[in-house]
Amino acid sequence: MSAAGAPPASDGAATSAEIASCIAVLSRLTPSALRDDPALAPLREAGVKLFGPEVLRERFGQADAIEYLRELNGHRELLKKLTRLHTEVEKAHAVRKAEAAGCGINPNPHPNPNPNCNTGPSLNPNPNPNPDQAAGCGINVQRAQRLQAIEEA
Repeated sequence: MSAAGAPPASDGAATSAEIASCIAVLSRLTPSALRDDPALAPLREAGVKLFGPEVLRERFGQADAIEYLRELNGHRELLKKLTRLHTEVEKAHAVRKAEAAGCGINPNPHPNPNPNCNTGPSLNPNPNPNPDQAAGCGINVQRAQRLQAIEEA
């Protein structure tokens, strides 16, 4: 016979009387009592083993904390890669910006950075496009040659 007076289940499952008894005992306990009372240490260990994975799954929405931490680390690694990529893009942009400034394109930058403002100087294309000169400024030589051919025709 079990503690509540009902015979134990043959398959090892808890009977309804045993469950009711467990609920009654667990309802009276406090977290501090489980932590501080050495007599309750085996109950705490059994509870952590039984309920721990389910509490983690409910709290983190993952199968376990290790899976959650691996996913979090994956996000951090991706963020590092994106930060490095952003730095490389900024460097390449700065180089191209310096090349464009050296070619005489838009020698008077717009005084107002507001993109909705239509006042101020516009782009000043080179009045005498020379494909050799264009090549030094990073402009596509073939495109410059095609434009020159169109102008001549």
